[in-house]
Amino acid sequence: MKVKVRLFAPFDADVGKREAVVELRASDLTAALREIAAFLPGLDAHLFTDGNVTEHVNVFVNGKGVFHEEFAKTRVKDGDEIVLMPPITGG
Repeated sequence: MKVKVRLFAPFDADVGKREAVVELRASDLTAALREIAAFLPGLDAHLFTDGNVTEHVNVFVNGKGVFHEEFAKTRVKDGDEIVLMPPITGG
């Protein structure tokens, strides 16, 4: 299946592109993120700490935010759009 991946700063700068179409075998979001990181060098350091998905990365699937604890049960389908953003802070 193919998904569209959109990256926001600083992820896009380290990967060298803002978006990509990635062919996946995974069916859940955790496995999909591992495959996406393998396909887009430079992204792994942002997404994983000690082999686990870091909690501070914001992940959206088809415009809906997905909480870290929901990654394993969130299904990824052909044509989905996955957006990866760093934490947003402000005051």
